[in-house]
Amino acid sequence: MERLYAHLDIRNFYARCEQLLNRKYKSSPLVVYNEGPTGKRAIIAASKEAKAFGIDRSSFVNQAERLGIITIKSRIEKYWEISDKIFMKFAPDLAGDGYNVAKPHVDDIVVESTYDFLKIFKAAERVKKFYKKHGFEMSAGISFNRDFAHMATKWAKEYGMIYFPRWFVKEFIYKEPIKEFPGIGEKLEIKFHEKGIETITDIANSSRETMLEIVGTKKGVDIYDSIVSAKG
Repeated sequence: MERLYAHLDIRNFYARCEQLLNRKYKSSPLVVYNEGPTGKRAIIAASKEAKAFGIDRSSFVNQAERLGIITIKSRIEKYWEISDKIFMKFAPDLAGDGYNVAKPHVDDIVVESTYDFLKIFKAAERVKKFYKKHGFEMSAGISFNRDFAHMATKWAKEYGMIYFPRWFVKEFIYKEPIKEFPGIGEKLEIKFHEKGIETITDIANSSRETMLEIVGTKKGVDIYDSIVSAKG
């Protein structure tokens, strides 16, 4: 039986956690950074107020500091604590209503249901409303599998919620570069490019064997199967 998935992403999660943990930072422009072994600092999250200054994850910490933006070292354990606490408040209720609910990452929620758009839409709205009550804004993407629902959340950052039906994926999303597909990082992207695979369509037109050869693990087959599922 076909399923529908809603992938929900908490916007600016790390930065928003810091604003909620320290009330003096409420509505203040701030960034959260990681410090590498060499001492190099990299921004991993920026509040919406910081983004209004043109500061985001591609910016440098010293750029933010020059603008007077608050810089805070990441406290990932604290963010997971907040994430888990909120998740456990609503997940049992959704599960009790017949949904499958998972939290694959600290700032991601995935809800799965039968192939009923109104049902999955209502579930996504419930989750968004619940998180808003706790001070967080969310983007939601809905599609026929987890990966394309995840891709839809990127488009949803402007609109709030986006639905990717199969025809839309085949007509438009297949044209996207492979780096846009979940799970394809920079190193894997280079391997694909070496084989002349540039777009999601190129993967759809290849084979499981090709994916296994390039990736070297079952992950390649999983990527292929997810993409070709759009063909119906």
